Amino acid sequence: LLVEYEKVLIQHTKRDDWYMWANMKKGGITLPVFTSLDAYWPGIQCMLGDVEEGMKTIHNFHQVAKQYGFTPEFYNIPKAEVHQQRAGYPLRPELVESAVYLYQATKDPYLIEIGIDLLEAVEHSSRTNCGYATIKDVRDHRLDNRMESFFLAETTKYLYLLFDPDNFIHNNGAKGTVIQTPSGECVIDTGAYIFNTEAHPIDMAAVHCCSAAKKEE
Repeated sequence: LLVEYEKVLIQHTKRDDWYMWANMKKGGITLPVFTSLDAYWPGIQCMLGDVEEGMKTIHNFHQVAKQYGFTPEFYNIPKAEVHQQRAGYPLRPELVESAVYLYQATKDPYLIEIGIDLLEAVEHSSRTNCGYATIKDVRDHRLDNRMESFFLAETTKYLYLLFDPDNFIHNNGAKGTVIQTPSGECVIDTGAYIFNTEAHPIDMAAVHCCSAAKKEE
């Protein structure tokens, strides 16, 4: 299903390695913008096997981040400027999330550079005495008086994983842990992790082990 979805996106929204907003029914471009939430897309491309395309996409997004220090909520692609009224950056994780997946696949040091740029920008402009404030306007780095929960749950976690290639999360299945259950042996910690919407890792091997035991009961 996702492979078919990607084909439609390429057909109707792709313009020079950018992916724009399109009309759901007719397919025509409605807004030539990049939004900070769109930065998850290179990671999806990577998981679909389109690593080269994912690298092209994340390069475009990184250039936006380098232009302002952060990716604004909305960026006008033809004008190469922040879309009016959507100039903030609430410390979103999507760009570094994609960098993690692409780095797992390529080990390209450029992806580490993306993480370093974000980390340095956050430390320089967002850090306060009691936390990390969201950026109200990426053009002048004014701060807003709040810190979103996903900054700690997701952004910092993905940065940590990007800089720690030997983390257990990155296990490629070459090793695991055998545990004994009332229903027999199970192998967990094999790297079969998925992340929920707040980037909490779930070991699918453990889920399978527990599910199998419940079915037998």
